[in-house]
Amino acid sequence: MGGEGLKRATQVAVLAANYIAKRLEPHYPILYTGPAGLVAHECIVDLRPISKATGVSIDDVAKRLIDYGFHSPTMSFPVAGTLMIEPTESEDLAELDRFCDTMIAIRAEIEKVASGEWSADDNPLANAPHTAAALGGDWEHGYSREEAVFPAGVSAADKYWPPVRRIDGASATATWSAPARRWTRTTPERACREACAVSAARAGQASGAGAEFSPGRPLVRTAPVRRPAPRGPPAAGAGR
Repeated sequence: MGGEGLKRATQVAVLAANYIAKRLEPHYPILYTGPAGLVAHECIVDLRPISKATGVSIDDVAKRLIDYGFHSPTMSFPVAGTLMIEPTESEDLAELDRFCDTMIAIRAEIEKVASGEWSADDNPLANAPHTAAALGGDWEHGYSREEAVFPAGVSAADKYWPPVRRIDGASATATWSAPARRWTRTTPERACREACAVSAARAGQASGAGAEFSPGRPLVRTAPVRRPAPRGPPAAGAGR
């Protein structure tokens, strides 16, 4: 990129973060602002006073973002109960506006919980994310199916359907089984173990270990990992 390119990327990243901060400031508290209320290359949205007043947690907001087609920004870092939004220089204005519009729409949903229009235990934020499977059968929630899966700004043409939903108070993930050619439900613990095993297998293959992985079974190594022996100090008088 060169010196000028890096400078330009930094300027755009800082500008994008301040644009988001200024658009969200009327709806959410913004932490760590400097002179003239400016931030650096990221802005931190403080959900703590909103959570205390309404009972809607940062987890609820993060899950609801999935219904709008967004992965949550960094949660609870560097401050618990906050979202750290770092748009970088790669997002264009349309995407920045789409994200800001979503956060503003979620703030309006929180107000419906605060006013009692939606139950504190049964609302789109508490039940998010809403999968296609969650829409089947009878609908017994205090809000409509449209409010659940097609919130403001989300159209059927570009809807993202999350593969993860809450089941019996815990999250469950649907994973694809190639041999059985079907989706199976996986607990977070098993998903974590298998993801770690996959990473270990890839690391082993990269180092020539010939590691092998099968879902649901322990990682099996077909050869030990061989690393070069550490070198001692160069002999006296040795050339460079």
